[in-house]
Amino acid sequence: MHVYLLLLVLEWMISSFLYAKATTFSTVHSEMGNSLILHLEKEVQEKQIHEITWKKDKAPLAKLKNGTLHSNSMSVHIFPNGTLLLRKTRNTDSGNYTVEIYSKDGKSLSKAVYGVYLAAPTVYGISKKSLFLYLKNKIQNNTQSIIWKKSDTGVITVKHLSVPDISKNSDTRYSVFEDGTLRLDDVEQNDTGSYTVEQSDGNKILDTEYFELIVFETDYFEEEEGQEGDSAELNPLPWRMFNGSHFVWKKDNSTVAEYKLESATCFKQFQNRCEVDGNGTLKLTRLQKDDGGIYIIHLYENGMIEEVGAVCLFISNTIEDSPIAMTTGTKAHLFIKASPSEKVYDIHWKKRDSHIAQLSGQSYNYYWPYKNRISVHQNGSVEIHKLKKDDSGEYSVEFFYKHGVKEKRIVSISVEDSLSRPTVKVQCLSEREVKFECLSNEYSGVSLRWLLNEETPVTNKTLNSKRKNNILLLRGKLFGNISCHVENKVSKNKSDVVPFFCEVFLTVRVIYLLVCLCSLVILLIIAFFILMCCKSQYKARRQRCYQRQIFLNDEVEDDDSEGNEPQSNSEDENEDQRSQTE
Repeated sequence: MHVYLLLLVLEWMISSFLYAKATTFSTVHSEMGNSLILHLEKEVQEKQIHEITWKKDKAPLAKLKNGTLHSNSMSVHIFPNGTLLLRKTRNTDSGNYTVEIYSKDGKSLSKAVYGVYLAAPTVYGISKKSLFLYLKNKIQNNTQSIIWKKSDTGVITVKHLSVPDISKNSDTRYSVFEDGTLRLDDVEQNDTGSYTVEQSDGNKILDTEYFELIVFETDYFEEEEGQEGDSAELNPLPWRMFNGSHFVWKKDNSTVAEYKLESATCFKQFQNRCEVDGNGTLKLTRLQKDDGGIYIIHLYENGMIEEVGAVCLFISNTIEDSPIAMTTGTKAHLFIKASPSEKVYDIHWKKRDSHIAQLSGQSYNYYWPYKNRISVHQNGSVEIHKLKKDDSGEYSVEFFYKHGVKEKRIVSISVEDSLSRPTVKVQCLSEREVKFECLSNEYSGVSLRWLLNEETPVTNKTLNSKRKNNILLLRGKLFGNISCHVENKVSKNKSDVVPFFCEVFLTVRVIYLLVCLCSLVILLIIAFFILMCCKSQYKARRQRCYQRQIFLNDEVEDDDSEGNEPQSNSEDENEDQRSQTE
C-alpha cells in the first residue's frame, strides 16, 4: 500500500515537472476593434494534434476535436494548427488565454498561457478646437441606429442615418455624420475619456468600436500645412532639446520615428521619407495624402514620459479658378464643389484671411459683414447676394477631409457698376486743335476708345492720360464726327455720334472776308473819285484849249472876214457848239 502511494506521488511529481516545463507564457498587446491572432509555437504545431482546447480566465472558450470546432461565439475560430482567432475584439476580451494540446491517447502535449491586454486606440484632441472620431469599420447594411457613449454613458444617438444630427442630446457640441463619425466642437479638458460607438439593427448590437480621447492644451499644439509631393517640418516643442535626448514620434498609435542616443530611426511607410534631429524636429519628404493627421511626440527622461506635444499636419491641394466679374446689386453664385469621392467634414469660406461662412456637418455659421447676404450649400458652393463694390477681392474655400486632408480653392471676384451711356463735350482750342471730353458715370477700371467718323480708331498717342483717359486732343482737323466707347469687366456702352466744327474760328474768317470786301469797296470808291478828278481836270484843260482855239479862230476870222463866206462861219460855230456839248 505504501509502495502504491509512493508510486502515485512520484507519477504526480514527474507529470507536474513535465507539465510545468511544457507551459509557456506570452504577453500580447492589441487595439480594441481589431482582430487578434494567438499563434502556437512551431514545435507544437508539428506534433500529432488530436484535440485543442482554448480557455479564457479558466472558462472554456472553444475546442477543436477531430477537425470539428465547438464554440458558442461566432467571433472565435480555431485553425487546424491550433491558432486562435478573435474577430473584432472588445474591452471584455482582455485577460489570460490558455491553450492545451492533447494527443489521440489523451496525453497533454503542450500548454501555453497568453496575457492579452487590449487598449482602445488613442485619439488626440486640441482644446477649444473641433475633433472627429472616425469609424474604422463601415456601417453595415442592416444598421438602423448609431449610439455613441462616453464611459458607458449615452452621448448621442442617431436613429436614422439618412437624417444625421437628430438626437435628444442637450449638448449641441456633439453631432454625427452619415458615415457615423462623431464631431465634437469646442473641446474641453473634461472631454478626455473612453468613447464607444455601437451599430444596432434595432434588436441587437452589430458592431462596437472603442476610442481613448486625450485632450491637449493649445500650448503643446501646432498646425502645419504641406502640399502633396513636397516636404514638411513638424516641431511643437516650446523648449530646446539637448543632445542624447530620447523621444518618439507617433501617428495613429503607430511609431513614426525614434531618436535615441544621437541615432534616428524611421518606421514603416516613413522609411526613406523622414529625417529626425536632436532638437525634436521631424521632417517628412515626398508627402502623401495618407500622411495627414495628428502627430504626437513623447519626450522620455529616465524611461518615463516627461512631456508631450502634438502637430496636426494638413496635406493640402490648392487650385486657383478663373476670375469672375459681376455687376453691383446682382447675386454671385460660386459653383465650387468638394471632391465627390471624399466625405467633407468641414467647409470654411474666407475673404482673404477673414472668415465669412462655415459649414460643419449640418451647422451653418455666417460672419459679418456677410451675415445676412451669404448662404452655403452642402456641396460647398456659396451665394453672395446684393453685391457691392467693396465685395471685390480674393475668396477661398477650404474643404477638410478625413485625417488632415485639405483642399483649397481660390477665386477672385471683381464687382463693377454697369456703365451708363456716355456723352461727348466738344471745345475748340485753336484753329487746328479740338478738345473732346467723354463724360461717364464711372472712370475707375474703365477702358475708353474714340472713333473718328465712325470708322477710324484714334490711337492712344492722342489721348491725354493725365485725366483718366477721358480727354482727347485732336489736331489738324476741324470738321467731322466723333464717338466715345467705354467698357469695363461687366458692361460696355457708347455715346451718340457727335458732329463737330469750330464756330468761333468760322466767324473770324467771315469778319476777315467782310473787312477785305469793305477795303476793296473803299479802294474802288477812292479810285472812282480819283478818276472823276482826273476827268474833271481833263475837261478843264480841254475847255481852256478850246477857248484858246476860239480866240485864235476869232483872230483868223477877223483877218479873213473880207474874203470868206458866211456859210463857213456858221459851220464853225456849229462844230464849237457840239464840242461844248460833249
